[in-house]
Amino acid sequence: MIMYWFKKIATVLLSVIIVFVAFEILLHIEQQLSNAHPINQNSPWYEKLNLSVEPWMPELYKEASAEVPGKSGQLFTPYLMWRFATTTTAKYFNIVAPGERKTWNPEKFSEPPTKIFMMGASSLMASSARDNDTIPSFISQELNSTVPRYEVRNFGEPGYVFEQEVLKLTALLRAGERPDIVLFYDGHNDVENAYDFGYPGNLGYPEYLMREKLEGGLAQVILRKSRDFIRDNCITCRLVYAAIQKINPQLFYGYDLQGYSLPDEVRENLAQATADDYAQTYSLLEKLAGAYHFRFMVFLQPSLMTETKLVGTEEQIAEWNWRVRDERQKAFHLRVRELLAQKKIPYLADLANIFADRTTAYYHDHVHVWYKPNKIAAEQITKNLLTKFGL
Repeated sequence: MIMYWFKKIATVLLSVIIVFVAFEILLHIEQQLSNAHPINQNSPWYEKLNLSVEPWMPELYKEASAEVPGKSGQLFTPYLMWRFATTTTAKYFNIVAPGERKTWNPEKFSEPPTKIFMMGASSLMASSARDNDTIPSFISQELNSTVPRYEVRNFGEPGYVFEQEVLKLTALLRAGERPDIVLFYDGHNDVENAYDFGYPGNLGYPEYLMREKLEGGLAQVILRKSRDFIRDNCITCRLVYAAIQKINPQLFYGYDLQGYSLPDEVRENLAQATADDYAQTYSLLEKLAGAYHFRFMVFLQPSLMTETKLVGTEEQIAEWNWRVRDERQKAFHLRVRELLAQKKIPYLADLANIFADRTTAYYHDHVHVWYKPNKIAAEQITKNLLTKFGL
């Protein structure tokens, strides 16, 4: 009797496996025959935006995806944890020094220029923009439109939070750099990381990976790598995963999303703590500016988490990206900004609404825009500079 049921169960399992494998093979064959790589959240930004593809776009995408070794795109750096640690020479995407993206500047200055450093994360580094189309490059073009007097440099690093940027600035000062003005363009990662992990001031997924290796043991590493392999190679699994995430993004996400399941009162306390943490870093920056005699200003970047509407292909992003559908997370982003506004921080400007009047899609994921909106951001930052510092 036992053998009979064993054979029954084995037959059913084998049949399921055969059907699964056959279905998976058919999906791969169909994808190959149609020459299709279905547009999804991992597609190139110009495909997600449904743009008329210009010749430079695929080349830029290739350059930006392969500028440094390592799957994460960056290398370990003491104290800062990671940064672009190599230099590259390419047509559109260049790292001119460790941790610095190439910026358009005048070839010659009639006198020693005013030095402007820009610190930020991936939106400032801008992998979907050519060297001359980043926010720092557009600011340089604006400021130098009449007389070449300003040198702007781009120190954006993917994944960075405000405190990391201040630490990177400290490392630059320690190395002998002396900026006249320092501009920060950030805020999204600080809030998102707090929401994901339930406490402010953390480094997000990279910190999770480091903690996993230091504290979690081999079993957790093997489990994550197995999950990543299945996600990257199994089409059927990706379809099932996408369907499940629409129901509950916590399932199979890889780590517990603290902010998703927190009670409203606790989430409000987390928002307060996140705003306080950001303000404390600002206070440290004030003291650093006083000691090294530079002026500074901080700009909170826009993202789909702070927008009131979705336009064009941004609607499709909501299908791929659970964050855009998570009303609790969007409310959390807005609440932190509201709390920061209440603190009346003198050199802090919120740029959340600068894309509010857009009639075409700007975003190709929940936070990153393509290169044209960078000019709008640069114009707003330049306007603030002229008002605050009289440049």
